[in-house]
Amino acid sequence: MYKAIIVDDDASILRGLREIVDWNALGFEIVGTARDGEEGAALAIERNPDLVLTDIKMPYKSGLDMIEECRTYGLTPHFVVLSGFEEFDLARRALKNQVADYLLKPIEEKDLAGALADMKRKIDEGKRRQADLRTMEQRLSEFQPVVREQRLRELLTGRFPAGEPEAFGLAAPGTASAASPCSVLVLEPDRLAATGNKRVQPDGDTLARLAQLACGVFEQRGLAVLAATIDRHVAIVLSGEGSGDRPLADDHWPELAELAARQLGLRLTAGVSGFAAWSELPALYGEARTALGYMLFRGRGAFIRYGELGEPGESACEFPDAHVRRLVSAIGERDGAEADAAVDAIFGDAERLRRKSPDAVFRLCTEIGFAIRKALDEIGVNTDDIVEEDLLSRETLAGFGTLEELADWFKAVAKRIADDLQRRRERAGGDDIGRILLFMNANYDRNIDLELISSTFFIEPSYFCKLFKKRTGVTYLAYLTKLRIDKACEWLRAPGVKVYEIAGRVGYEDQRYFSQLFRKRTGMTPTEYQKKWTEI
Repeated sequence: MYKAIIVDDDASILRGLREIVDWNALGFEIVGTARDGEEGAALAIERNPDLVLTDIKMPYKSGLDMIEECRTYGLTPHFVVLSGFEEFDLARRALKNQVADYLLKPIEEKDLAGALADMKRKIDEGKRRQADLRTMEQRLSEFQPVVREQRLRELLTGRFPAGEPEAFGLAAPGTASAASPCSVLVLEPDRLAATGNKRVQPDGDTLARLAQLACGVFEQRGLAVLAATIDRHVAIVLSGEGSGDRPLADDHWPELAELAARQLGLRLTAGVSGFAAWSELPALYGEARTALGYMLFRGRGAFIRYGELGEPGESACEFPDAHVRRLVSAIGERDGAEADAAVDAIFGDAERLRRKSPDAVFRLCTEIGFAIRKALDEIGVNTDDIVEEDLLSRETLAGFGTLEELADWFKAVAKRIADDLQRRRERAGGDDIGRILLFMNANYDRNIDLELISSTFFIEPSYFCKLFKKRTGVTYLAYLTKLRIDKACEWLRAPGVKVYEIAGRVGYEDQRYFSQLFRKRTGMTPTEYQKKWTEI
């Protein structure tokens, strides 16, 4: 039952409004009446009704003035005003004051009953909305930690504009103001599988437990802490009293690493940023991620400070062409020991690679993957059919956190490809053309004649020539020439390399003969081709 009051300066109208309809049957209880706007406002403030039925023109205070006073007290009943034809302008003003309805005098029973029924529906709907809102607020409070973590995640990754901590709902007990310096710690956990040496990435629940563990360690030391899981990492924002210029996490890192190992079975690697204001959190997160990337050189289990990285490493690695061709050739020969040695030669010079940036090393790995893919494409083999991971994906490569892990992965990839090629050869009845094509791609700078092919692959020269033409559609010499000229084109696109040097790199001692073959295939001399590309 909803509460209602009636306000009218005419006693007979008051009595008639009370008796003309069955208020209780329509869902209302009349809790009071008033004879003017002043009494009506006082009664509304006292009883806080759901519905107010009021005349417009009354002594002392009009119905409209009463409505405005009720609004100033924060009352939100539904107002229905009564007016005559001559009071139309006042009724229009009432509508502007957000009254729910108005009725023209004299009032008929059906009009009042209809208005009350309509008001009950509106009040019911309002109550339902309020109940839904309370339920939503309760659920939001339950999910507040989840929402807070999502906002922090968006803030760190630059998808949410920086501002005061409180504006993000991120204020935690002990959180300093936005002017206080913060630092960001990014943790990458891993564990060894139950059998073998394969690393296992923790699942989401384990990352959440690690975040809780880290927050507990730092909060006990008087630091304000916020944490969020991002991809396979846990990002932690720290604010509080540090030790000079040292990162806030420094003093407590050993304890956190030990607890993570003992309680969660995790090995932690960490990158930590410098100090800056709250508004610089995205940049601090970037520093911490950059520091963590140097796990590639420091190894797993390291605590890597951004401020100690020094100048950025060299942005490019020289492509180890000879070692990569050696690797491709070993894959074709299914020589596991030789393939491993080629990979070791690529990654073995750790000091040289440590002078580079992690991004430069990953780009080098992508180039190696591209070379392997290209060599297999030449013999009609799709690398994706053999290797589950994308050889050209930065994300795939970044999943191997150290140089040793990258080298082991390339060795495993080489073995998978070699085993697959062997199975293909067996299904083809011992056809060696695939192996010979890989050999030619890896050794195009050598004098590859029929005698070398015959002695290397134990195949009769005339039979090889027929089989090669049948499989590829061209003679072996035409294929070798195309391969060499295509490779020469790649070298010529680099400025500063002499034509005679390139001729030797692709297997031609006679520069004049090389130039003739080049012009026949491309329509221009090597010098013209180089000039065209270097002027672009």
